[in-house]
Amino acid sequence: MEIPEGMTHKYPPWWVVVLNKTLYGTKQAAKQFWLKVLEAMQAIEFLCNQAYPCIYWAWTKWGLILWILWIDDFVVCGSPEGVAHAKAAMQEQLDCDNCGKLKEYIGCEVDLNCKEPYVKLTQPVLICSFNDEFQLPNEMHLTPSPPGEVLKPCQPKEFLKPSEQRIYCSGMGKLLHLMKLS
Repeated sequence: MEIPEGMTHKYPPWWVVVLNKTLYGTKQAAKQFWLKVLEAMQAIEFLCNQAYPCIYWAWTKWGLILWILWIDDFVVCGSPEGVAHAKAAMQEQLDCDNCGKLKEYIGCEVDLNCKEPYVKLTQPVLICSFNDEFQLPNEMHLTPSPPGEVLKPCQPKEFLKPSEQRIYCSGMGKLLHLMKLS
């Protein structure tokens, strides 16, 4: 480990730092990991996407290759030759596990069809948790009013009880989380 920022003036560069506890879980761990990832991406000549900093890209002789990062999970996308080359280059930079074909990523099931071609992401675990938590009926529901119609305020007898409001807020929170990550 290198001497941490702010401490370099106290120790010569040849000193070895001994950790009294693991770096994982400390406040500095995420930043140190991110700095290591930036260093690795620069070494293999991938550029950070300005709009989505969790995406790194490079045009290669095999076409566009993308690295998609979510915390410490990496996905590489592109042609089979380009992906193989990018994975080998990354494994020279970082100690990575090759988990094989992508079947699941950040809670989503991944259905990749190269012949059609399409990628379908689904969240069956989240849907099951909605069914379990909110006892959803097995029937189709329509919106409360036709498109374009203005919703009218409900009558006092239709107000939700506090217990029903908590359930509603919990469900809305899950839906917002789902929407944010989709």
